[in-house]
Amino acid sequence: MVMKNIKNEIEYVEALKRFHELFFAKKGTQDGQESELLALVIEKYESENYQIEEPSFFEYFKYKIVKMVNNFKYFVTSIFVESAKRK
Repeated sequence: MVMKNIKNEIEYVEALKRFHELFFAKKGTQDGQESELLALVIEKYESENYQIEEPSFFEYFKYKIVKMVNNFKYFVTSIFVESAKRK
């Protein structure tokens, strides 16, 4: 088991496939050690190539408003369903 840095997208996809195969490997086994090393290498590649920007205030505010509206819709719908059951 020789582990090396991921240099391109093809190696990244191969590493993800291998990690998927080893996901439930037991700790302490050779497969478990390989999965831990793969996780570190994958994490390093992702942090260098797939950076996630912090959302703007507007995007955050929009997300919160949509979430509140959806929660309100669920709340109102559940009230009507409960009242219909009682009739």
